Amino acid sequence: MKRCSLFCTGWRSLLWILFLSGLLLLLLLFFKWTAIEKDVAANTKSSLTNAGISWADAQTYQRGREVLIRGIAPDQASVDKALSIARSAEGVNTAKFVGEIKKVPLTPASFSIIERGGKITLTGTVADQATIDALVARATQRYGADKIINQLNVQESTLALPNVNGLFGMLDGLKSGSIMRVRNGEITLLGEVKSGQIKENIGLNVAKV
Repeated sequence: MKRCSLFCTGWRSLLWILFLSGLLLLLLLFFKWTAIEKDVAANTKSSLTNAGISWADAQTYQRGREVLIRGIAPDQASVDKALSIARSAEGVNTAKFVGEIKKVPLTPASFSIIERGGKITLTGTVADQATIDALVARATQRYGADKIINQLNVQESTLALPNVNGLFGMLDGLKSGSIMRVRNGEITLLGEVKSGQIKENIGLNVAKV
């Protein structure tokens, strides 16, 4: 039976020492990496909380310095803000949104065009500032800037108007003191016309909007 020499025994011992040292190093790196991930997630959560963002949660999920932002955001602007804050948190390399954006049911625009006392009042809610600008521009073109009173407001959950120009076209033929109301997708015109034909034409214009 062949016996292992002293050199052979020493070499095996060295291999075992290297193996155990490597294993210990891997364990140390693992625990250090885990600690770093916890710190990164904690720093991100703290930054989000300090910014008043309560809907978002930050996790790393063995991604090192990459943070995942979860939760139900009220809108895209809130997502962008949370990501910006997360990316600036201590220890974070990058941040990614993996949550959801809350779906808000859209409601029809609700506003009025009121002609009274030589002034035109625009009041109510529409989808965006672009719609307000378009309504004011069309009213100004029709009546003059000095006659426009703009009381319109933006509500993001409002459906967009399909035809702003068509709305003002329906006012053709109405006498002074007329009112147009847009509610729940329906258009109501109040006022006086000079003839039945004009009334019929207005009805046709309403059907086209």
